[in-house]
Amino acid sequence: MSRKIERKADWMLGATGQFGRDSLFGVSENAPAVVEADLDRIDPNPHQPRRLFDDGEMAVLAASLKRHGLQQPIGLKEAGGGRWQLVYGERRLRAARLLGWPTIFGVLVTGDSEEIALIENLDRADLSPFEEADAYAGLMERHGYKAVDIASRFGRDKAEISRTLSLCRLPEAIRNEAATLRPAKYRLTRIAAEKDPERQWALWRALVADLTAPPEPEPPPVAVATGPAAPEPGGRAPNPEPTTPRRLSRKLRDAHQLLVGLNDEPQPLGDDDRDRLREMRDAIDAILGDGVLVGVSAG
Repeated sequence: MSRKIERKADWMLGATGQFGRDSLFGVSENAPAVVEADLDRIDPNPHQPRRLFDDGEMAVLAASLKRHGLQQPIGLKEAGGGRWQLVYGERRLRAARLLGWPTIFGVLVTGDSEEIALIENLDRADLSPFEEADAYAGLMERHGYKAVDIASRFGRDKAEISRTLSLCRLPEAIRNEAATLRPAKYRLTRIAAEKDPERQWALWRALVADLTAPPEPEPPPVAVATGPAAPEPGGRAPNPEPTTPRRLSRKLRDAHQLLVGLNDEPQPLGDDDRDRLREMRDAIDAILGDGVLVGVSAG
């Protein structure tokens, strides 16, 4: 039978059942209630935002739990009749079941379980772009929220929420293929911005081709001339147009996609990241001014 972990003594509780502050344990009235619940008495969250669970990732998580134990409890809500409803932490719950654990520790949740589950998954970056979009859409449908309500509740920009919700317009076939290819969200929202289905498919096929293209072979090493270049007719030395090595060009393309994604979907930046971006800007200005690549501080 599941049991609450409250054996530190009844004297820690006030008359109302709230935790009082104790000089030994320092427990405040806001301390969360922790339970140890039987796994076979935990029901799934009907509004679980995460839909895909990779078997390989689950095996890795189970191995981590076996070696290090449960570092973060799952979220549970009392369901009556001695049962619990899962709020968040389904990956941890599944891993515990793989290990054959009889019980698992959880924190009692008293707020809106649907919103708390989404917040927890967003904070852990556990959701795919489509899972995030479906979760927002579900909240809007069940609670009558608008995009601005979602933005205020989750601390996000309204434009970002609207772009994410646009993914709900993409065909199921694209969603299924994206689950395997895992393109960046900003690339998916650009496709979803197109209203014409044929145009959406054309852009999707172009993206698939880009994501599945084999890497370009490395060019053979170029011999470095040790003597002066042969003069062109008329007495002038040749001045061929310089080209960027392919490997470096790919890295520049990846950096460009990252910066475009940050511009399309702004994210909060810490001071260190802001300093790195400023150094990158200064380095780019220097490179474009000199026409050659120069050393950049790692920051």
